[in-house]
Amino acid sequence: MAEAITYQRVWNKYLPVIVMKMKVAAKNNQQQELVLDRFDFENAGVKKTTTLKFSLELKEGRAMHSHTNTAIARDFALAMNEHEVAKDMLKSGNFNFSFNSKFILTIQKN
Repeated sequence: MAEAITYQRVWNKYLPVIVMKMKVAAKNNQQQELVLDRFDFENAGVKKTTTLKFSLELKEGRAMHSHTNTAIARDFALAMNEHEVAKDMLKSGNFNFSFNSKFILTIQKN
């Protein structure tokens, strides 16, 4: 549970930019990328051996295949659903998010 709180703090920092990228992805129907700072994750106290990768589909605000997602993905979905603008966008559409080991978040609207 402590990991989830740690991840949530990191995701909350980036939510305004993530929402802007979501709007561009939805409007232009183009994949968007956001490079995140690895030091934010390291300074949050996350173990270096922890896998910081995920692929997540949020459909109408719900995580699809949530049983296969890591703690970082679950917390990302939680943070998204707690942010009012992101929550409204997620309820009206289907978004795919992926986060890789190079700390790049990819956003695509389906």
